[in-house]
Amino acid sequence: MPKSSVPVQVVVETNDIYHVHEYIAANYMNKWYIGQIKDADSEDNTAEVSFIETKKAMFQWPARHDVIWIDISSVLCKVSDPKPSGKSKHMLVMNPNNIKKIEEIFGKL
Repeated sequence: MPKSSVPVQVVVETNDIYHVHEYIAANYMNKWYIGQIKDADSEDNTAEVSFIETKKAMFQWPARHDVIWIDISSVLCKVSDPKPSGKSKHMLVMNPNNIKKIEEIFGKL
C-alpha cells in the first residue's frame, strides 16, 4: 500500500471524510478501539491506524506500536484528540461524550 507524506482524505459511502492525523474509533475483531490515522489509501479505501490502549478509565500509547491497515468501513466515528493527563502526561483522557458516542454506535452493530 502506498505511503504518503501528504495528508490524504478518504471518503466512504456515508460521506464521512477522514484525514491523516485525525483520531477515530474503529471496530476490530468485535471490539472498539481508538487510534490515530497515520496514512491512507483512497484507492483501496483503507487507512493505516496507530491504536492507543485502554488503562482503566484512561488511555496510553502502548510500549510496542499497535499499527495496522484497516478498511475504512471499520471506522465507527471520528473522536476529538485525547488530552494528556497525570503527572507525567503519559496517560490520555478522552472526552466522555466521545466514549458515549462510540458505545452507542458500536451497540447498534
